[in-house]
Amino acid sequence: MLSLPASDRVMFGELGDELRRLDMINGMAARVLSHGEIERAWALFRTAQLRRPWEITAYIGTAKCLNALGRRSEARAQIEQALRLAPFDPDLLQIFADLSSAARGPRSPTSLRPRDPTREPPQVLEPALGSG
Repeated sequence: MLSLPASDRVMFGELGDELRRLDMINGMAARVLSHGEIERAWALFRTAQLRRPWEITAYIGTAKCLNALGRRSEARAQIEQALRLAPFDPDLLQIFADLSSAARGPRSPTSLRPRDPTREPPQVLEPALGSG
């Protein structure tokens, strides 16, 4: 049986119970990124994308990592993928605008505007079912 390295076990233990249950890999990746381990966080976010490709969180995290590594066009491509999943999400639209701005220099991983927890989440549109 595989086990997490000691440093990952410590970080995992620091995550809240709710986050651990709902989104363990993205939660760990965000924690690793907050510790400045960009390459490691990027690998975790990519794993999360493979396991749950319908969730935008990993695309945003991957974009933050790529942006921090100076790979802005790749970061923008990640946000474009997330926008295909949630085209009207105002936070994604803002992040895309931030990444598309040619006037800005290199950015830190936290400079992409984070989701404001006081705002209501965007409405999820259900796909229309064909009639007949």
